[in-house]
Amino acid sequence: MPLDIITGEIVDVKPDGTIKISAKVDMGEYVKKGFKHVTLYLQDDRTLSDKQRKFCYSLIAAIADAQGENVKTADRELMKQYLKLRFITENLEPIAQHMFSLGNAPMDIIADFQKYLIEIVLEYDIPTKFSLLEYIDENSIADYVYACLIHKKCCICGRHADLHHISKIGMGG
Repeated sequence: MPLDIITGEIVDVKPDGTIKISAKVDMGEYVKKGFKHVTLYLQDDRTLSDKQRKFCYSLIAAIADAQGENVKTADRELMKQYLKLRFITENLEPIAQHMFSLGNAPMDIIADFQKYLIEIVLEYDIPTKFSLLEYIDENSIADYVYACLIHKKCCICGRHADLHHISKIGMGG
């Protein structure tokens, strides 16, 4: 589970600003990872109105249309995804930087980031100067092997592999 996100409810707020939260955790993961710290994101539970939603889509369409003539629906969807990503990057970066720094991020975030980077390397056939297998966390080996299968890469040497050649270990054996 990325970031081990759990949800809960505020059950009490004291006059000094201290809050009590009730949330259910997976005890196996709790014990295994030894969680000690949490970061809280207070969720605004107000609902988005249809007027606000339509306004956002109208703005996205206007921005997409400004990019060229005859903009297709698919182009508008790409523009929506791009604008959402840009918003997250530009506006939520301070929060993300606080939560995610290669210097002091929690192990689970770094492990998920490594999986993400490996997926990119495999998907785009990016050469590396080292075997990815040497750096895989023991808890991520199954994910790595699966990603190799999906992208038709040998999980030992990293070169192209045909999935029907199951009697060999690595590409040279």
